[in-house]
Amino acid sequence: MRPSAARCNRPSPPSRAAIPAAYRGRLLYPAEPVYFIQLEKIVYMICSATTLVRRVFMTNKHSETVKPSWFGESIGHYENGDTLVVDTIGLQTKNSYVDNYRTPHTEKLACHRALSRSRLTANSSMRS
Repeated sequence: MRPSAARCNRPSPPSRAAIPAAYRGRLLYPAEPVYFIQLEKIVYMICSATTLVRRVFMTNKHSETVKPSWFGESIGHYENGDTLVVDTIGLQTKNSYVDNYRTPHTEKLACHRALSRSRLTANSSMRS
């Protein structure tokens, strides 16, 4: 096998694997911009590196039955006019970790984020 072919057959590191970048990890280490498109009942969050789209439904209640998925189910509301508060549940556990040390989580993980327009910072917390 030629050396260039051997390089192609090596496994990719977790950050470059074929699985999408986790939203929770993406905001911990924001190397690429995340774009927001705001409509009346939904906010779209688009990662420029992967073009994956996360939907934040502007409601105050999660669904009765949430099927675990990559981005989970996110609901949000604005506080003080410039801070988007997002609550996410239903995150799948397969190939999904809470940090770069590959710390696993359960399907009961809930992520809470406060994204401020004026300060351009993100404050977050996670609980299981």
